[in-house]
Amino acid sequence: MKKIVIIGAGAMGSAFVVPCADNSHEVFLVGSFLEDDLINEINKLGNFHPVLKCQLPKEVKVIKFSEFINEKIKEIDLLVVGVSSKGIDWIGKEISNFYSKKTNILLLTKGLTIIDNQFETLAEKLKKILKNYNIDNPKISAVGGPCLANGLANKINSSVVLANENIEIVKESKNKSLEVFGVETRLEQILANLLDNAVSFSAENKEVLVKVSKSQNNKVIINILDEGEGFKEKDTTKIFKRFYSNRPDKFGQHSGLGLNIVKNLVDLHNATIKASNRVNQKGANMEIIFPKV
Repeated sequence: MKKIVIIGAGAMGSAFVVPCADNSHEVFLVGSFLEDDLINEINKLGNFHPVLKCQLPKEVKVIKFSEFINEKIKEIDLLVVGVSSKGIDWIGKEISNFYSKKTNILLLTKGLTIIDNQFETLAEKLKKILKNYNIDNPKISAVGGPCLANGLANKINSSVVLANENIEIVKESKNKSLEVFGVETRLEQILANLLDNAVSFSAENKEVLVKVSKSQNNKVIINILDEGEGFKEKDTTKIFKRFYSNRPDKFGQHSGLGLNIVKNLVDLHNATIKASNRVNQKGANMEIIFPKV
């Protein structure tokens, strides 16, 4: 049994307690300093979450951040950060007060930030904040999706990608996950570019589906499927060339660099990427195959 503390009682942070509790871990759901009213309501409703509209496991301890600080919970095996992107500075400072080198940090919060005029991931930002408090080399892994909070809370079969430059840290953090060896910032960039492409080529109210699976030889496969027009080209390898674009006028314009950058990043991870049209319906299928770990 591991001791898991999840800070942030929003949708994804709260949903994350379900698989943790189901695997017999000791789980604390801790609200941020802005979520006292939500924590009170969850406790009043017997661990029913009013936003997710689902029952959280009874054994999960739901507490306010002030209570968490006062209890001084020791020997945390996994600290899960589920606050909003605006709360990263706050949680970084708070973590510095109780962080232990034995603790793994898993960042659920997704997004980018600008540091020194450069885009960086929130994982990088959190690492720099902790360094300012004399915490060097914190063990931070990031969740790259594609799982949704409601699906996770209701135990719908899904998968996530955990990213870290050191695969051994991911192994410490994982429960039942698929492992990809790579640089977390680059993996996030790959997924962000492909998802942005899928959305931009799709009309309103169309679905973008992300599937994560494992092949028989233990390679991790990620498929991003949209309901757009698909590819007109018979040779879809040309879409990865620099400055190439087949974007219809009605969907706007772009530089033609996105998929070329994705291809280069995929190659750096010794992975492969291919583009094809969906078989049974209109739309595109982008498939990445990562080598087994």
